[in-house]
Amino acid sequence: DINLPSQSRIPSPVELWTQEQTKRKLSIEKVCQEHSSELYYDNDPLSDMLYDTVYDINYIIFIPKYNILHCGVPKAGTTTWVVGTFMKQEALQLDRVNFLRHFKINNTKTLNRILEGNPVSF
Repeated sequence: DINLPSQSRIPSPVELWTQEQTKRKLSIEKVCQEHSSELYYDNDPLSDMLYDTVYDINYIIFIPKYNILHCGVPKAGTTTWVVGTFMKQEALQLDRVNFLRHFKINNTKTLNRILEGNPVSF
């Protein structure tokens, strides 16, 4: 009887992506637990409204239909991708700025409720 090494199954792209999402969430959770007193500001808004009004780039948005949570990173190209992809999917008659305002999260209570739904985040 010959013992051949068992064939290991190659994870699918979806499994790899899910594993990466889990690692990222655990990493964020760990940092938040270890440094919660330094990171948590109960009375502060999630965005700078004066800055946002002028530049509209400082945001966290949630698209419920896809359970997607996205934090904007200025000049990284993610806004173009998110807005371009989901504006078409949502069939909303909104320009870029109003699309972001439509899905923008403005307070920690709303963010915490969304996080309970385990959204895909990037």
